[in-house]
Amino acid sequence: MKVVLALLVSGCFSLHAKDVTVPDSPRDMSEVRAELSVLNTTISSAYEELLSTDPNASGEILIAFSITPEGDVTLTQVTCSEGLEGLHDAVLEEVEAMKFSPAPEQEGDLPVSVPVRLLPPR
Repeated sequence: MKVVLALLVSGCFSLHAKDVTVPDSPRDMSEVRAELSVLNTTISSAYEELLSTDPNASGEILIAFSITPEGDVTLTQVTCSEGLEGLHDAVLEEVEAMKFSPAPEQEGDLPVSVPVRLLPPR
């Protein structure tokens, strides 16, 4: 069974709650949602900046990482489609900076996958 995380999303791109998945876990999902909300803000700002130089920039970013029982983020991967490569470093830096509270009852690392589709405003 998958746990679905709902995120507050800005107007410049679409990130649907059904797209963000993590397996069932004893980890506090409100903390994960809070960190993803910060990531959302980073992506929004970087994308708005990109749109100022390329108003038709669009595509997808796939963000994947694991949360250890100690709360560390590991196995971080950020893949950007063509045209969005300029967002890679900002997104990677934000994901690698995430820190979660320890969850000793969590068995093994918790994988998280966040697909983001970016479309310019009309």
